[in-house]
Amino acid sequence: MRAKLKKLYEQQTKILEKLDEHRKILEDHKREISNLHDNLQGVRQELEDNKRELSSLQNEVQGVQQTLEVHTQRLGNMQKSIDNLKTQVGTYTLRSGHMVERTMIELYKEALYGVDPDKVKYVEIIDEKGVIDQKGNKYEVDFYEVADGEV
Repeated sequence: MRAKLKKLYEQQTKILEKLDEHRKILEDHKREISNLHDNLQGVRQELEDNKRELSSLQNEVQGVQQTLEVHTQRLGNMQKSIDNLKTQVGTYTLRSGHMVERTMIELYKEALYGVDPDKVKYVEIIDEKGVIDQKGNKYEVDFYEVADGEV
């Protein structure tokens, strides 16, 4: 009977040692789970911060888009005004011809502080490459003497 009790005692000791090992493993797992939980809380906080930043950036982008729309509309209005002015000036110069040139020379004379209209030289330039507007457009250019004597 002693042998049986000794054998049972040894088995119980082995079971208790295994139980102790399992308890240590369980404690390690609890610590790991706690660390993971803390890390998860940090990730959630970072996610919330990123959501707030993203929302702020979206608001800024929306503001920039609205500003861009306003500027685009204003540029369109300006382009229409420029086209209208080009048409009006073109129509006026076609009808007036030579008298417009004389009037412009007189305006130069007043605006440029005494430029002699007889010394103004006219040149016609043809835009062959379409740099200014369209290929083949003709432009009149006036050269006049400035205060330092250059033309």
